Amino acid sequence: MEQAEIERRCEEIKFVICNSYKAYYMLQAIEKCNQAVRSGNAAYLSQIRDTLEYIAILLKNDFGLNVWKIYYEEAGSSNSLSRLINEVNKNRKRSNLSTVKRNKNDIVVSIVKDSLRKMRNTAIAHLDCNRNNMPIAISDLKQVLDIATDDFNSTCDILSLDDYKVSRSVLAKMEMDTAMGFGTLLKNSLVDIRLDRACSNKGEANRK
Repeated sequence: MEQAEIERRCEEIKFVICNSYKAYYMLQAIEKCNQAVRSGNAAYLSQIRDTLEYIAILLKNDFGLNVWKIYYEEAGSSNSLSRLINEVNKNRKRSNLSTVKRNKNDIVVSIVKDSLRKMRNTAIAHLDCNRNNMPIAISDLKQVLDIATDDFNSTCDILSLDDYKVSRSVLAKMEMDTAMGFGTLLKNSLVDIRLDRACSNKGEANRK
């Protein structure tokens, strides 16, 4: 595999990894909102609770599919992390160079793989929206994503491709930006709801 092709694949994998973390951070923000509603501290959010729940389902599906594409996909045409590492190691062995050593957590990796395969075959491929078919903990998906990110960064290290690494500082900023952006989105949505209600009430009063 040529250097330009390796860099192209690294760029694509980094893009999917970053999108996966964004989905995770959004799900965390939605869960905080739901906790506030359940505790009675943010009754005003109940107006958009159904919307948040629907967004969470979409994010979870997207999160799961991205983790599958990065870490588990085995199709010959895929740009999975496994395929990239295998190609890199094959090239480096020919030149007697050090190879990428992957992180292992066989239990959680196996559990998530089975759950994601079921999710792909039912909830997504066949539009079966029964939530019992998606028994995947967000924390487990995040754990596999972290493992994949460590493996990806190790690959970048061994190839001296520092610009493609997904660093802790990048993720910290992404988490903060996502939380702030989500907060602004909620605030604007609630303002719009109140304005719509005010206009509707005014219109009804005028008709009377």
